[in-house]
Amino acid sequence: MSFSQRPAVNWRPGFVMKFFFLGTLAIILAGCGPRTGQVSGTVSFNGKPVTSGTVTMVSVDGIPIQSPIGEDGAYSLPQIVVGEAKIVVSSPPLSGPIKRKEDRVDPSTGKKIEPQPEQEVQATQLQKDTWRALPATVSDITQTTLRYTVKSGKNVYEIVVE
Repeated sequence: MSFSQRPAVNWRPGFVMKFFFLGTLAIILAGCGPRTGQVSGTVSFNGKPVTSGTVTMVSVDGIPIQSPIGEDGAYSLPQIVVGEAKIVVSSPPLSGPIKRKEDRVDPSTGKKIEPQPEQEVQATQLQKDTWRALPATVSDITQTTLRYTVKSGKNVYEIVVE
């Protein structure tokens, strides 16, 4: 069979458009990761701003994201996976060295976590004057009652602890 005798292929326009659309869609979706949102706001305890510490959100992917708390109580967490997130607010004491528990265990491996050397806390006078211990219902990952449903884009969540 010579080249001129080959049967013609009937490429219907509808078939070509569907193939092109599905191929393009597959390429776009293959490059997309999970949808994320940015969460920011302030932290207050008994009506007053929490002036030091960290806010940690653990989203549905299980990855913790942390933000320091500013002296005005503000925090900002970028790229939190959309969905319900568990929140922990920690504010360790600001006087003297940070004490580490000697018998901590990594829950995923069951292995003992070696304690880090003690570090001196760096804090402003305002932070030292306004520091208050937070309850375990917000400061312990196993006991926290704080939850927030993250939406795509910018989110504002005011964390109020009573």
